[in-house]
Amino acid sequence: MRLAEEFLLKPAAERVRIFSEHCLPRTFDVGDRVWCLHCEKSFLAENVAVDLSLTAGLLGLERKETIYFKCPNDGCDGSPLDFHDFPWWNPELEASRRRKQSKL
Repeated sequence: MRLAEEFLLKPAAERVRIFSEHCLPRTFDVGDRVWCLHCEKSFLAENVAVDLSLTAGLLGLERKETIYFKCPNDGCDGSPLDFHDFPWWNPELEASRRRKQSKL
């Protein structure tokens, strides 16, 4: 079984934990909304899309399977660099107000 397929069979909490490790310093939990700067839409952390990427090791002598995380929204190829907490900068959104209050 390929690495990406194994990842998709894991429980949601485990998928989100692994996903969060690739998004440091941000971390996400099951049920958290993730904002993609690339498409300006959100998705649930447990719904992150994965693709398998074969990366060449030093001097191309060693090949290693890695998981590539990408935005699950249609037509978007956003990556963890584009992923952030649900938009804290928009005061009109209830989630933004709750986040600000919890940091006080």
